[in-house]
Amino acid sequence: AFPAVGAYFFKYFGVLFKEEERWKVTGATYMLISTVGAFFFLEKPVAVLALLFLSIGDPAAALVGSRYGRIRLFRKSLEGSLAFFAMSVVLGWAFFLTGQVSSFLPAVAGAATAAIVELLPLPLDDNLLVPMFAGVALAALL
Repeated sequence: AFPAVGAYFFKYFGVLFKEEERWKVTGATYMLISTVGAFFFLEKPVAVLALLFLSIGDPAAALVGSRYGRIRLFRKSLEGSLAFFAMSVVLGWAFFLTGQVSSFLPAVAGAATAAIVELLPLPLDDNLLVPMFAGVALAALL
């Protein structure tokens, strides 16, 4: 929409972007939209946890998947998805221990939802979908 702005960002911050993000909306834009939506529609602790699932789980999946990923599912690795799930469960456990969520099992269900949504080849960006689906699953079970 604003080619001059895009050119400026790629000139100075291009190393932070994927090549395909040069001509389309970035993952950060989807993350911003999901953050606003999560805080608008969900209770604060649920919104924060759902966003942390993505913020911590997604990099864990990328690191583990690129290093140890052998079993491929939908162009991603099972090992990466398991790392995403494990990190999300740890986050859920921390939120349970600190009283931010009243039950641990809904946090596990939210973590599983987040990991599955991140794994599936859905038409919209996972930075938008993961917090929304995980947050709804978590909120519905609390």
